[in-house]
Amino acid sequence: RFADWRREQLTSLVAEMSQALRRHYPHLYISAAVFLNWASHRDTFGQDWVAWIDRGLVDFVCPMDYTPRMDRFELYVSRQQKWIAGKVPWAAGLGVYADGMKYGGPRTAVEQIRVAREYGSRGFVIFNYSPELATDYLPWLTLGVTREPTEFACPRTAPRSNGAGLEPQ
Repeated sequence: RFADWRREQLTSLVAEMSQALRRHYPHLYISAAVFLNWASHRDTFGQDWVAWIDRGLVDFVCPMDYTPRMDRFELYVSRQQKWIAGKVPWAAGLGVYADGMKYGGPRTAVEQIRVAREYGSRGFVIFNYSPELATDYLPWLTLGVTREPTEFACPRTAPRSNGAGLEPQ
């Protein structure tokens, strides 16, 4: 009962924020960085992000798939693809500099981006930006996985107002 109550508290907060933001900024896309394992983290952290998708509270999600291990990464994104079920776009989160993790370098990032794309990820998010990321990773990414411009389109048809989408309507 406590886990249900906790999930509802967080989901209610997301719903109130989503409704308020959509009312004041209808062109804004709403996203959430979400814990990677919805099936268990909905109980341990109260984050029922699949319900948020089903209720239309978010336009896209960014699961935090922070691991240097390719087998785990592929397991994470394969599960997420099933849970999201094409209802919204998603962007895989790479933990390049997360929590002191010993990441595998630019090759690991490139390989994780490739795997995420195979499972339907429409983009990727790297945690976290630092001078080391800018010098050690970004030049490698521009050689291939980010060489061509892309568009991260959300299913809602309203055009975005600017990069931040924050002009009052």
